[in-house]
Amino acid sequence: MHSTTIDDFNTPEFISTAPDLPCPSNTSATSSVSSPLPVHPLLNPLFADITLKATVNGSKYKNSKLDIKVVNIDGRLSLQHKVFKTWNTLDPAWVQPQHPHVSRDNSLLVVIEGEHVGQFVRQVDNVEIDGRMLMMLARIARAEETRDTLLPGFLYLPPSSLCVCSETDTSKKLNKGLIDGLREEARKGRL
Repeated sequence: MHSTTIDDFNTPEFISTAPDLPCPSNTSATSSVSSPLPVHPLLNPLFADITLKATVNGSKYKNSKLDIKVVNIDGRLSLQHKVFKTWNTLDPAWVQPQHPHVSRDNSLLVVIEGEHVGQFVRQVDNVEIDGRMLMMLARIARAEETRDTLLPGFLYLPPSSLCVCSETDTSKKLNKGLIDGLREEARKGRL
């Protein structure tokens, strides 16, 4: 970890406090009634094809770490967990996103709030900017069965704006070492 000020970066990208979500397709731009924001940070159509890690408390679940998916059922988004071959719907009030640890998380992450919602990222380093501990994140482009691609630029976000994604063993093997060079440059103070 290193301490810095906001002036040490060219253009750090901070998130806004409210999610910036696309409008539903069945509303027109001229509608005078605004669409309400989702009541849960994971109930977003951008997360439909992503397996997310969450902590679930409710019903038979007691502080259970589960892999969940966002599923569209009859035009409504729900949080689902697969048990054997059956998908179980979870009450959103039971589900909390699993946030990464600010200083030690090598997992695939996804941004769950702010202007970069849905962006895949991996941690490069952690930094203190204006008294706030933030994660320095490399932006990632994902494709099935191929190594992830690093995108230009970094994001600087708190862990609460991120959710850990579940990765297959194949994906982990393909992406092993992807961020190592950037991490080494950050440790040497070159980024």
